[in-house]
Amino acid sequence: MIEKKILFRFAVFSDAHVTPVDNVSNSPFPVNRLSNQRYEHAVKCINQLDPELILNLGDMVHPLPGSKEYHLAAERYHQISSEFIQTPICIPGNHDVGDKPSEWMPAEAISERSIKKYHDNFGEDYRSFTYKGWTFILLNGELLNAPLSKANQQKIWFENELLKADNKKIFIAIHYPPFLYDPEEFDHYDNISEPDRSWFLELIEKYQVAAVFSGHVHNFWLNTYKTTDLFIIPSVSFVRQDYSEMYSSKPPFEGGREDVNKLGFLTFDVFEDDYIWRFHRTFGRSVSDAGQNHLLKSFHPQERKNPAFGVDLRLPWQEHRQIPPSGALDEFYRKDVRNDYPLLALCELGINELRMPLNDIYDSKVLNRLIALKKVGFTYTFYSFGIPHAKIIDLIKQYPELFDKIEIIWPGNDSKKIVNEYIEFRQQTKVKILVSPLWKNFGETDKNGRHFHVIKHGFNPSKLETFEDFFPKNWVSAGLTNFIDGIVLKQNLIFENEVSIATIETWRERHSFLLHVLSSSSPHNPSENIDNQTVIAESIENLWLKAKAVSEGVVFFTDAFVEIDRGYFRKAGLIDRLGNPMLAWHKIMTSK
Repeated sequence: MIEKKILFRFAVFSDAHVTPVDNVSNSPFPVNRLSNQRYEHAVKCINQLDPELILNLGDMVHPLPGSKEYHLAAERYHQISSEFIQTPICIPGNHDVGDKPSEWMPAEAISERSIKKYHDNFGEDYRSFTYKGWTFILLNGELLNAPLSKANQQKIWFENELLKADNKKIFIAIHYPPFLYDPEEFDHYDNISEPDRSWFLELIEKYQVAAVFSGHVHNFWLNTYKTTDLFIIPSVSFVRQDYSEMYSSKPPFEGGREDVNKLGFLTFDVFEDDYIWRFHRTFGRSVSDAGQNHLLKSFHPQERKNPAFGVDLRLPWQEHRQIPPSGALDEFYRKDVRNDYPLLALCELGINELRMPLNDIYDSKVLNRLIALKKVGFTYTFYSFGIPHAKIIDLIKQYPELFDKIEIIWPGNDSKKIVNEYIEFRQQTKVKILVSPLWKNFGETDKNGRHFHVIKHGFNPSKLETFEDFFPKNWVSAGLTNFIDGIVLKQNLIFENEVSIATIETWRERHSFLLHVLSSSSPHNPSENIDNQTVIAESIENLWLKAKAVSEGVVFFTDAFVEIDRGYFRKAGLIDRLGNPMLAWHKIMTSK
C-alpha cells in the first residue's frame, strides 16, 4: 500500500465538445447531441473526488472559431463549468482555436483572428503556475509550427518557464499528443508535426518532465519518452471511431463513436516527488442517471489492493495496429497505434501480478514496453517449456529487474544433464524459479468417450502434500530442490473442488516455497463456451476474495482476463475484446 503523504489531487479531462443548445448539434453524428449532458455528469463526478485543481485539455466547444455558434457554445460551456468546485484551468483545442497548420487539415488552421476569439471567450491560451512545489505549464499546441509571431513567443516563453522550474517536478498540458506510437512516426492529424515535435521532446528530456497530458484523440494511451510519462486522455463526450480498428470485434453504435465504456477522466494524487494516477469511467451517463457514485472507484497497482491476485495474459496485450486512411480526418497515411485498453483495465483494477509467455520478449517493442511499464507497479511472471535457450538467458542477464519469476514447465526429463542445466540456469540468472510438471495424459476422454486434444501442466491441488514425490530421486540427491523457489498448481474453478485456504496455509507453514495457483474458469472441454457472465464473475470474485485472505508468497492467477469469444475454451472475462468492462470487472471493482 502507498504510505507516502499526498500533497494534493488534481483532475484532468478533455474534449467536452459543448454545443450551444442541449440535445442539438451541427455534427452529422447523432451522439454529439449528448455532449452537454455528458459533460454535466463529468462535472458532478469530478466534484465528488474533491480535486484541488482541474485541468481542461481543450475542445471545450464543438463549433469552430469561424462559426456563428462559437460564442453561444462558449456561454453554455461556462454555464455548465460554473458547477465545478474549482474553476477549470483551460488550454485550447483545435475546435477552440483552429487546427494545427497543415495544407491538408479538414478545418481552418489557427490564426491571429481565431486566437483573439479564444481570448475573448476563454482567456489566455498558454500560461503556467506553481502549486505546492510542482510547476504546471499549459501550452497552446495549435501554435506549434504555426507561421505566426505568437508561435515563436510561446516557444521562448516555454523554454524560460522550464529553466525556472524545479527539475522532475513539472507537469505539461497540451491538446495535441507529441506522438501516438513512436517519436519518429509520420505527421498525421493526431500528433505534433515536425520540426516542433523534436524540439518539444528534446526539452522534456532535458528538464526531466514528470508527465505530459494530452487529449484530442478521444481514446486512452500511456506512452513514455525517456523518463517522462505521456498520457493521452479520453473524451467525456464521445469516442473517435476511426480507432475502433484497434479491436478484433465489431464496435458498438455509430461505428464505435458511441462506445460509452471508454468515456472518462483521470485524477492524479501528487506526492513530494512522485504521483499515481487513476482513470474514472463516466460510461456516457447524464446527471439524471441513477447509481453513479460507486462507478468512480478506481485503483492503481502501486496501491497493492490485492497483491495475491494476478492475471494470465493469454491474449496479446501490447498489440500494434494500423489505422487506415479514412477520408475523414486522415487520408494519406496509416497511423500506427497500440491498444492500451487492456493496460488501462489492469491499472484501474489495481492488479499487480501479470503472467505471460517468455517468448513475448523476442519482440523488441514488447520488451521495451515491459521495461517502461515496470514502474507502474507490476510484477512479471514468465513461463517457459523447459530451460530457456541462450538468447533468452542473455536477455534475462541484460534486464534482471524485468524478470521477477519464471515458471519452468518440466517435461519429466530426469537425466543428469537436465539437472545440471536447471542448476546452471538458476546460478546464471538469479531469477526466482517455479516448477510446473507437464501432464502426459495422452488419450484423455470425457464420460462419452470423446477424445480431447489438450495440454495440461501444474501440480494437482489434491496431491499438494506429496508434491516432493513428483521430483526424480537424482533431482533431490543433486540438491536441485535447493535451486527451486516454488511450484505451480492448476485448478478449475467451475468443475473442480478448489484448493482451500486452510490447505495452502498448512502447506506454507511446512515449506518455504512460493506457490502459484493457475485458476481456470474454462469449460471442461475445448468445444464448449461459458458465455454466462454471472458464472464467470462469481468464479473470479470468489478467487479475488480467496487471494485477499492468503499469506504472502501465494498468487492466484485467473485465465479469464480478456474474454475468449473464438477458438478453444471460450468464456467471458473481466473485459471484452473491445477492452470494455464485463460483469466480472464490476464485481472486482466494487469488492472490498
